[in-house]
Order: sequence, then structure tokens, then C-alpha cells
Amino acid sequence: NGKMVCAMGIPASGKSSVLKELSKLFEEETVSFFEPEENDLNTPWPKAVTMRQTYGFFGSITWFRSMRVPQLYDADEVRRSGKIALVDSYFDKLLVNYLDKDGLDWFLPRNDLYFEVVKAMAERDYRLLPNADIVIFFKVSEQNWQFFYKDRNRGIDQEVEFRDQCFSLQLPMLDACKKYVVDYG
Repeated sequence: NGKMVCAMGIPASGKSSVLKELSKLFEEETVSFFEPEENDLNTPWPKAVTMRQTYGFFGSITWFRSMRVPQLYDADEVRRSGKIALVDSYFDKLLVNYLDKDGLDWFLPRNDLYFEVVKAMAERDYRLLPNADIVIFFKVSEQNWQFFYKDRNRGIDQEVEFRDQCFSLQLPMLDACKKYVVDYG
């Protein structure tokens, strides 16, 4: 039987790194889905992401969503084919459960003009996007997280709001996963 295995955790918690290693171990049985990296030659991040302060947070959110959501549907198809789909982010499916929590202002401030639009989109995504068979939550110590985010060297990692707020999002994301288990088994 196929499975859809999705990773969840704060940015720079090791999701992609671990799933890349898992895909190497089980390469014949798995198909992996990763969101584009900042310097990806095939799908580089556009200005809407790298210059969020200038162009607004909504453009960044919708660009990443347009990259990740099709992957969830493709992963669902892989599962139906009998293989294991490894997805490095279940962010969009679970976003509604932590969107208004402390630690996410670097992503979308609560006073942003598009906050209610993103919230409505996230509510619909929670109901409609494919469900995972397994969600692996990546919980890291703050010391390890700081090491990981400095090591990956993304532009967003240098933003003060990200460095100051992102780690505090870990527990709300874990709670979002627990709620998902209750809601979808």
C-alpha cells in the first residue's frame, strides 16, 4: 500500500535534509517532493519572496503555496500508485491551525491587509487538500535551530523578525499537528 508521509516543523528544523536522506535509503519505493530552495536554478525565488517587505507578504505566501499545493496532489497520486510519497512541507494543510499564533509575524503580520484572505484560504485548504497518512513533526532545541538556520544561509533567515520570532512558533505548529490527528485520524 502506498503512503503519503509529510514533514512538519519550523523553517530550518531539518525537514528537507532528513527526507532527502530517507529518499536515498528507499529510492525505489519513494517519490520525493521538496519546495524550491532560494538559489534553485530551476525555480529560483522571485522578488515577491526575496523582497517581501517591498512587495508585500501575500505575494510570497501565494508563490510558495503555488509551489507546494500541486506537490500535495502529486504526492496523493503517488500514494495511490502504491509508492511512498515524501513531502517536505505540510505547511499549507495545517496553516489555519497556527496562522494567528505568536511567532508568525515574519510570515504574515496579523495587521496585514491580506490576513483575512490568507486565513480564509487556509481554512479551505485544511478541508480540501489531501490528507497525509503520516505526519512527522521535527522538534529541535533552540541551539540546534540556530545552528541549522545559520548553516542554510537563506536571505529570509537574516531578517530580524524571522530570527526573533520563528523558534517560538514550534509549539503552536506541534499543537496544529495534534489537532490534525484528532480531526483526521
